[in-house]
Amino acid sequence: MDEERAHCYRDLREALLTKFDISPETYRQQFRSMVVPSEESPIETYYRLKGLYRCWIQPEQHTKEEIAEAIILEQMLWILPPEVRTWVKEHEPTEGLAAAKRRTTCMLNHFYTPTSTPAQACKERESTRVLRIS
Repeated sequence: MDEERAHCYRDLREALLTKFDISPETYRQQFRSMVVPSEESPIETYYRLKGLYRCWIQPEQHTKEEIAEAIILEQMLWILPPEVRTWVKEHEPTEGLAAAKRRTTCMLNHFYTPTSTPAQACKERESTRVLRIS
């Protein structure tokens, strides 16, 4: 960042968030963390959670539908088996329906056998799809 832009708060803030990889996902993880400092009062916890929520969801920048979709997506990912969750998250779904479709694609592919994990089956299907396109 050049010196001229460093005096602009928005530019500086954006550069720092990018450099330290701080995103809404960072705030979501902190919001969902079960760790509460022992010295923190319940009121302090409330305000900390409220601040993390605002940084994660950014309600002033999103509609109610977009906020609902973010929460549904998170719950959808949470209920998936861990190996499938990882595979679906790698494809970066932006809404719950996209995550559901990815899971369906993964589980319905014909490579899935009782001896392979769902994640292995999904990866095999993706690599085959790439080979067919090439």
